[in-house]
Amino acid sequence: MTSNLEESIVSNINNNLNSIKDLLEIDDVKLSLKPKFSKYLREKRLQEKTICNYLSSIDLTSKEAIEEDIINKSIYEVDTKEELNDIMSKIINTERFIIRKNKSNNTNTASLSHYASFLDALGDSTKEVVDENSYWFVEANWWDNGDDQTQRFLENGVWENKYDHKCTVLVNQMKQGDRIAIKASYTKRNGLPFENNGNMVSVMSLKAIGTITNNFNDGKKVEVDWDEIFDTPKEWYLFTTRQTVWKVQRSTNDWMYGALVDFAFYNKAQNYDIFLEVPYWKEKYSIEDQIYEELEEEIEMNLEPTKYNKEDFLNDVFIDYIEYDKIKKLLEKKKNIILEGPPGVGKTFMAKRFAYSLMGNIKKKNILSIQFHQSYSYEDFIEGYRPQKDGSFDIVPGVFTKFCNKAKNDPENNYYCIIDEINRGNLSKILGELMMLIEYDKRGESLQLPYSKKTFSVPENLYIIGLMNTADRSLALIDYALRRRFSFVTLKPAFEKEKFISTIGKYYSDMLENLFDVIIEMNKFIEEDVSLGKGFEIGHSYFCNLTDGSKEELENIILFDLIPMIKEYWFDDKESLSKWENALLGALDD
Repeated sequence: MTSNLEESIVSNINNNLNSIKDLLEIDDVKLSLKPKFSKYLREKRLQEKTICNYLSSIDLTSKEAIEEDIINKSIYEVDTKEELNDIMSKIINTERFIIRKNKSNNTNTASLSHYASFLDALGDSTKEVVDENSYWFVEANWWDNGDDQTQRFLENGVWENKYDHKCTVLVNQMKQGDRIAIKASYTKRNGLPFENNGNMVSVMSLKAIGTITNNFNDGKKVEVDWDEIFDTPKEWYLFTTRQTVWKVQRSTNDWMYGALVDFAFYNKAQNYDIFLEVPYWKEKYSIEDQIYEELEEEIEMNLEPTKYNKEDFLNDVFIDYIEYDKIKKLLEKKKNIILEGPPGVGKTFMAKRFAYSLMGNIKKKNILSIQFHQSYSYEDFIEGYRPQKDGSFDIVPGVFTKFCNKAKNDPENNYYCIIDEINRGNLSKILGELMMLIEYDKRGESLQLPYSKKTFSVPENLYIIGLMNTADRSLALIDYALRRRFSFVTLKPAFEKEKFISTIGKYYSDMLENLFDVIIEMNKFIEEDVSLGKGFEIGHSYFCNLTDGSKEELENIILFDLIPMIKEYWFDDKESLSKWENALLGALDD
């Protein structure tokens, strides 16, 4: 009897466990894509805050769509891009989605775009055959010797690591039977097989492929059977690296590696469309044009403004999401900020682009760009008497007054006044009563102007971005009364930032790396010099427009840009000047 009872209890428990297991398995299927999607976003190195926003946005979109009977399940239960596209075609035109889209700076649209790319990657990864082999993509340029070692490697049936103490661990991991390819990495803007809207695209050209036959286990050399040499190097785009040694393995978690292996070693064409659907590249290459000065006439003609958002801005400059959000909040709160820093950190380059990113468009008419100097006056900026054609004098409004009136007549849009070299002018003289009116809590309040007797105010939708060179000793410090009306943002050299190195592209070399190391050390020395400090560091912009990265070009930058500057720094310290002159020029000889 007891035995039968025990068997019955056990049977019931097992049945219940199976039922629970079934339920859990069903729920696991329904919910599994959310954690996988979260992991996918982290692998893309998105900021944690952005990931949380994307996940929450899709949750809310699902909830609203279910409430309106558009769908009957969570979007996280959708596991194909086709089904997602069908659902999205119904959702995107709903009133609630449009309202959230406008309020959240397109967060919900961006999150669904990322989810679509995730489904693409998920679909490819399930089909991918994972093998245990490693595939190696290696450089053959030995910048120390100034030439390409490819031909020597091919003739001798080897590949050698140019470093004595770098990449040795990776080289020792190479094993017999692994495939290997000689590559070169650079960037291109023209002659691409897909639309790039004038943007630079990273390229990796493959010169030869082979199979590793022996590893000497010295971290330096392997023997290779080079079985295919390309008369015209094969070009692979977007998913590239500048590393001397790149180890690649097929992965079910990232379809890109498999696509690269197939392209390099199995003669399969690269599917550009799939790569251009990846959010990072989609956002980078989907804008109509880059920001160049030649766009000014087009914009002034009131043509459809070019889209320009936060992602575009971060692709153009060398700051990250956190710094961007911090500067944005400062400007929104204080309405006046000053971007300060040593020469060459990109203050002027950044200012307009920052304003464009806040507007979401390149709208030149919403920006006033001026430069202060010692002759600049209140009459130029606010108002004053100006001679007329008939010889008389009339009261004429200044550039800032006109711009304020423009902003007042368009309260739905923001306007930005960018003042270059703000500390070069006599600020008290130029600003006058504006000292009070620009304060964030005085916006909209009026004062009477002394010449015209008209009332004047600075509107709520006008923001001021000043630019200040911290290394010019001929300039006076910002007036303390004015200083408290601005928030100050310090921009720093970007020599150690990966994004800056990536921008250098194909011109990056051991010689240039040595020069950057010297400048980084020199900047530390400048920072510790009591007569100088951080405000006198050398900026990175001298190297942003290299034409060939040759020794001659770098030497010209040193001789005609950097050395004249440090001569001003150490005009009374010949020892320091000589030390860093020799170090800068010596970096090109190592």
